Amino acid sequence: MNSGSLPDEDLIEHIENDIQQLAQTHVAEALDPAIAAEIQAIQDRFRETHPVETV
Repeated sequence: MNSGSLPDEDLIEHIENDIQQLAQTHVAEALDPAIAAEIQAIQDRFRETHPVETV
Protein backbone atom coordinates (compact mmCIF):
# COMPACT_ATOMS: atom_id res chain seq x y z
CA MET A 1 0.00 0.00 0.00
CA ASN A 2 1.55 3.24 -1.09
CA SER A 3 0.29 6.60 0.15
CA GLY A 4 1.93 8.33 -2.79
CA SER A 5 4.44 10.26 -0.66
CA LEU A 6 6.75 7.46 0.52
CA PRO A 7 7.91 4.25 -1.13
CA ASP A 8 6.56 1.07 0.45
CA GLU A 9 10.02 0.18 1.74
CA ASP A 10 10.14 3.36 3.83
CA LEU A 11 6.77 2.54 5.36
CA ILE A 12 7.83 -1.03 6.11
CA GLU A 13 11.08 0.21 7.66
CA HIS A 14 9.14 2.73 9.75
CA ILE A 15 6.75 0.05 11.00
CA GLU A 16 9.62 -2.35 11.77
CA ASN A 17 11.42 0.37 13.74
CA ASP A 18 8.27 1.15 15.71
CA ILE A 19 7.72 -2.53 16.50
CA GLN A 20 11.34 -2.96 17.56
CA GLN A 21 11.12 0.05 19.88
CA LEU A 22 7.87 -1.21 21.41
CA ALA A 23 9.35 -4.68 21.92
CA GLN A 24 12.37 -3.22 23.71
CA THR A 25 10.39 -0.94 26.03
CA HIS A 26 7.21 -2.92 26.65
CA VAL A 27 6.61 -4.14 30.19
CA ALA A 28 3.88 -6.71 30.60
CA GLU A 29 1.51 -6.35 33.51
CA ALA A 30 1.72 -8.88 36.31
CA LEU A 31 0.03 -12.21 35.77
CA ASP A 32 -2.96 -12.88 38.00
CA PRO A 33 -1.86 -15.36 40.70
CA ALA A 34 -4.82 -17.67 40.00
CA ILE A 35 -3.86 -17.85 36.32
CA ALA A 36 -0.21 -18.48 37.19
CA ALA A 37 -1.26 -21.31 39.52
CA GLU A 38 -3.42 -22.89 36.82
CA ILE A 39 -0.61 -22.67 34.27
CA GLN A 40 1.73 -24.33 36.77
CA ALA A 41 -0.80 -27.09 37.39
CA ILE A 42 -1.16 -27.73 33.65
CA GLN A 43 2.62 -27.86 33.24
CA ASP A 44 2.93 -30.25 36.19
CA ARG A 45 0.27 -32.59 34.75
CA PHE A 46 2.00 -32.52 31.38
CA ARG A 47 5.36 -33.38 32.91
CA GLU A 48 3.78 -36.28 34.82
CA THR A 49 2.27 -37.73 31.66
CA HIS A 50 5.20 -36.93 29.32
CA PRO A 51 8.41 -37.73 31.16
CA VAL A 52 11.66 -36.63 29.57
CA GLU A 53 13.78 -39.58 28.49
CA THR A 54 17.44 -39.36 29.30
CA VAL A 55 19.92 -40.73 26.81
